Amino acid sequence: MPRRLLLVEGESDEVALRALARRCGSDLSSLGVAVVAMGGVTNLGRHLGTVSDAELIAVLHDARETPYVERTLARHQAIPTARFVCDLDLEDELIRSLGVPRVVEVIDSAGDMAAWR
Repeated sequence: MPRRLLLVEGESDEVALRALARRCGSDLSSLGVAVVAMGGVTNLGRHLGTVSDAELIAVLHDARETPYVERTLARHQAIPTARFVCDLDLEDELIRSLGVPRVVEVIDSAGDMAAWR
């Protein structure tokens, strides 16, 4: 396993982060960063329990999950872990960073406008 680990809640978070990194000119894999979708934040403890040699671990989670994440990290204190909290959720952060007009363009370019309307 790479020595840098970014734990995210789900597959859509993983895809979004990899796409954002590519847009910024970075390939996370070549940088030694493993982005791992946990299948839900409630699997955080299980994932932390499998890490033995990571030099850097980060967790990206939604604000409403903060109490759970804090309790879980308290049980795994031997593992230094950075946390990045999305105000509401990752989708909210992406919408706020792009702006609504650009998000509508993205939805339209994906051919999903009818579903959104």
